[in-house]
Amino acid sequence: MFICHPLPTTAMSFEHAHAVALLGTVPWIQDRSFQNTVFEWLKLMHQHPQCKKKQDYEKLLERFRNNSFNRFLHQRQGSTTQDEDAFVKVVCASSASTKQEYVQLFQQLNSFKRVLEPIMGGHLNNVPVVLLWVVESPPNLNEIWYKDEVDSVRDSGVCIQCSGSKTLAHVSCSPPRCPATAVSLCRRGCQMLEASALAAALAKTQPYALTPFGPLHHKMENELNDLFTHFVQQCAGGEQPTTVYNAVWAQQHAKHSDTLNTVLAELHRDVQQTRAALQSAETALHTTKLSLHKTEYQLSNTQQELDRLKAMQKSWERSRISLCNQGRQPQYTPNNPPPRQYHYPPQHPQYTPNNPPPRQYHYPPQHPQCRWQTWQTQRESSRPSPDMLPYQPPHPHQNTATFYQ
Repeated sequence: MFICHPLPTTAMSFEHAHAVALLGTVPWIQDRSFQNTVFEWLKLMHQHPQCKKKQDYEKLLERFRNNSFNRFLHQRQGSTTQDEDAFVKVVCASSASTKQEYVQLFQQLNSFKRVLEPIMGGHLNNVPVVLLWVVESPPNLNEIWYKDEVDSVRDSGVCIQCSGSKTLAHVSCSPPRCPATAVSLCRRGCQMLEASALAAALAKTQPYALTPFGPLHHKMENELNDLFTHFVQQCAGGEQPTTVYNAVWAQQHAKHSDTLNTVLAELHRDVQQTRAALQSAETALHTTKLSLHKTEYQLSNTQQELDRLKAMQKSWERSRISLCNQGRQPQYTPNNPPPRQYHYPPQHPQYTPNNPPPRQYHYPPQHPQCRWQTWQTQRESSRPSPDMLPYQPPHPHQNTATFYQ
């Protein structure tokens, strides 16, 4: 069963605050990402919807480059996507010179709105609700929440009974109040649909509804509604507002004092547990840091010892190689072949008048001697020469003195 309430006409409501809180979670509204650059372009186009001259397009593109695009290029780092590269190429490599070319260029840049999809809050007249919130700050965000998306399923601007569009009364059927949970009726006597038909109509648009509040928020909303309803009723009876306010507030305080104390006690207990966990984490972090410093010191010493051993090993290796080279011939291997030796043909000297060839003497041929001639020659060579006297030993009876005379 659906309980229908007229939509409030006040500028602020719980649904509006909840929509603002949801839109505030969109990351690319204020960061320096590629999506934020596309969003800045859409903001600029929304603020300047019509360009009549070529100079208007040029100024708008130059403003975008100076305010957003150049900063994005300066801070751009890391890996990029295909859409990002294409967007940068369109802006940097644009060579538009006529109005028609600028129109096509702006259409290409507008097409990059796809990188923001799906956009939280949907659209109103093809304009993202989050863009309207940033630029215009509308007071009724909950009333335009996914308005175009809801209208694509069922037209929220016509009577749900007769499909008329005049003298409509907007009716909310289930909280939170937004186009996905609201229907319209004519003031000319159309009645609300039956519960089953109404449930079927609202089920189609349920994916576009504001996320419902939690049970605690829902309870607070009901209690505040009761508080102000009681306050207005008492004031309408003729009593002074201050007296009524104090009395109503005292009643609500007495009614919820026990609950408030219970909630405060639970919060205090959670704070103590969080502080204890934080202190334990800090102690564990300190111990881990000490262990890490000790391990780093040991690793540094080990690395120094390894470097020293490597240096000694290299020194020993060089000494061994030097000793081997001194006592051994080089060992040739397929990877270390011997040097190639080249054999050149002999070169004859070039003789000139100043450089004549050496004189050559031709001796008569000598024939080999026979064996008899060889023996005769040896015999003749062994005979004593006639010029030499034979050796004569002294006679013993000769006087040595006479001999010396």
